[in-house]
Amino acid sequence: MNIVLVPGLTASTWTLNPLRARLEAEGHACFDPGFETQTGVHGELDKLARTLRKLGDAVVVGHSLGGLQGLILALADNPHLLGVVGLGTPYLGWARPRAPYFEARSLTDGLLPLWGPTEVKRFCTLHVLLPFDGAVRDWVVEKLKEMIQ
Repeated sequence: MNIVLVPGLTASTWTLNPLRARLEAEGHACFDPGFETQTGVHGELDKLARTLRKLGDAVVVGHSLGGLQGLILALADNPHLLGVVGLGTPYLGWARPRAPYFEARSLTDGLLPLWGPTEVKRFCTLHVLLPFDGAVRDWVVEKLKEMIQ
């Protein structure tokens, strides 16, 4: 499965390398989102959408703002987006996109109530550490397997 890994605000794509290594070991093809560093204001959402168009069908796994960008594209009914796995997506309220949407929440993310995703899972870790936590990486692999079936 094609996976686009999207970093959070002010982070570079290399911050998702531990997750990339795990996903590639599971047989997934991982791709950068079309930019190196996430600023949120230099066209990153458009670059992510162009990357999805170029790849064809793919899942977005995004940390923080990267998860929000994946969710925005899913809510816009992007035809190339097979699903979104958010890691601490800064979203509050109701979200019910066309594609499957799984959300990992940290200790502090639990303060943002979220309804509608396929699954919301809480982890005993800090927001910034979500992509580095082994239990979170295991959960991401599990969710990707569910999307393949």
